[in-house]
Amino acid sequence: MLLLDSLDQLTAAHRAHSLTWLPRPLPPNVHMIVSTLPYEHDLLDTLRVIVASDAQFVQILPLGQQLSASLMKEWLMTGSRTLTATQLDTVHRALSRCSLPLYTRLVFEEVCLWSSFHPPDQTCLEFTVKGCINKLFEKVTNSIITAT
Repeated sequence: MLLLDSLDQLTAAHRAHSLTWLPRPLPPNVHMIVSTLPYEHDLLDTLRVIVASDAQFVQILPLGQQLSASLMKEWLMTGSRTLTATQLDTVHRALSRCSLPLYTRLVFEEVCLWSSFHPPDQTCLEFTVKGCINKLFEKVTNSIITAT
């Protein structure tokens, strides 16, 4: 099983977005799962040319604000975490703009870093999966720079 996540995050160098580097055909008993954002670098269209059958594609749909909020509440309770009313408003506003499963989880991971005394300007959320991931990379980079 080959799992290649986030093809959309590949650099354009060496024509990576052409996907000509993907092995084709796959050997017997070998399966590949790839993921990409649908409209980044026309990767979905490229994959549709490579993979003839639409049955091989699964679109991950938004959960909806209500289900995302319910999941958030459940995860917070399971982790013995609470948010202030202002923080909850921030979360609900974010989930009203994007309720993809990955986004919901990334928001949860972010709010778990908040404390009740964090000022509102430090409890901001990105409104896209890509924005959340970029913010996460920025934090990791900053922590590495601080540690050195």
